[in-house]
Amino acid sequence: MMEFGLGRISRLLRGSSLPWKAIHVAGTNGKGSVCAYASAMLQASNVKCGRFTSPHLVDRWDCISVDEQTISSRLFQETEYSVKSRDHVEGIGATEFEILTAVAFEIFTKEKVEVGVVEVGMGGLHDATNVLEQPAVTVITRIGEDHQLYLGDKLEDIALHKAGIMKAQATCLVDGGNTASVIDVLRAYSDQVRSSCFRLVPNDLQDDVEAIYRGLGGHRYLPHQLVNISLATVAVQTLLMELSRPTDLELLLSAARETNWPGRLQHVVFRDPVNDPLPVLLDGAHNVLSAEALSLYAERHLRPQSPRLTWIIGISQGKHAREILSALLLPGDILIAVPFGPVAGMPWVQAMAPEEIIAIAELVCSLEQTFVLHSSIDDALRVAARVADHGSIVISGSLYLISDAIRLSRQQGAL
Repeated sequence: MMEFGLGRISRLLRGSSLPWKAIHVAGTNGKGSVCAYASAMLQASNVKCGRFTSPHLVDRWDCISVDEQTISSRLFQETEYSVKSRDHVEGIGATEFEILTAVAFEIFTKEKVEVGVVEVGMGGLHDATNVLEQPAVTVITRIGEDHQLYLGDKLEDIALHKAGIMKAQATCLVDGGNTASVIDVLRAYSDQVRSSCFRLVPNDLQDDVEAIYRGLGGHRYLPHQLVNISLATVAVQTLLMELSRPTDLELLLSAARETNWPGRLQHVVFRDPVNDPLPVLLDGAHNVLSAEALSLYAERHLRPQSPRLTWIIGISQGKHAREILSALLLPGDILIAVPFGPVAGMPWVQAMAPEEIIAIAELVCSLEQTFVLHSSIDDALRVAARVADHGSIVISGSLYLISDAIRLSRQQGAL
């Protein structure tokens, strides 16, 4: 059982000042995207910015960036060695994520960033990133069922954990699409800690958000993307005002339009067995909310040209596989079930057996064909290239499977 608390991370960072301001982002879905948009907007505004998100996709250090560039492996390894040595000498017994958080925060300080954009790892209240005592802005995105073993079975219980990042005198922005009961929990916690400002987006900022939507050309984006961009925009505007910097909405929205978040609605062209291009959509939809968002994207952008989709899916043990598969699959689709490989630094993460994925899928949907593979994503793509008949191919179900796909695309020179 995971041991909660901020004692270990506080000891790891003892004596390490955190002179930079922070945007701290929690939620179940969209928090990584909000971080990506916010850091891009800050860099466009000439604010030196660090970003820390999790999990990593391919290399352990790719979850830490400075000015939109992934840090070097050397900087990561040197800082990690220092943090791990401190952990050993002082007998702290920090977890892998606590060490990673300390590494990210010390790198931000070394690199003299002005602002750190920080994604919560899990929950909020007891998460290692919550060692941030006074963020400038806190953001809470859509909240759904995830990590129930640690956060509770009810949305309201999960929301209470997420609310734990709120601090006195810090503005808190909340996705207004959350359920009324979740919003009630968040608002009550905000009152309890005396957060300086609690705003639902777009509900409490209709004029500002409408200006954002107009600037983006809202028809290009799905509803959840518009809300995430709005959360990031208002967060950055709030922080720029605190820094006494000018805010230019068009500059911020231009940065948002250019933002690409790997592993989320990412189009990649692989090579099929005869070396022809093989376009594939990657999206690590690993819970029900993200699967529903991917399903909406597929309905609007893939199924009109390709009603039958070919899915390559891997799912972590313990996830709501039935609900994820119900959201993604339609009758007539093709499903290729695969495991993902070992996850560096996270040995506890295990892939669901492909046979189990197929068995669950056949209970929720009438599929045209199913395939069970125990080998690599490369083999899954070979099967997909053979059976898709020029229809759309989607890799999904887990960010860890997406990691395997991105690693393969690098090997092929596809990225």
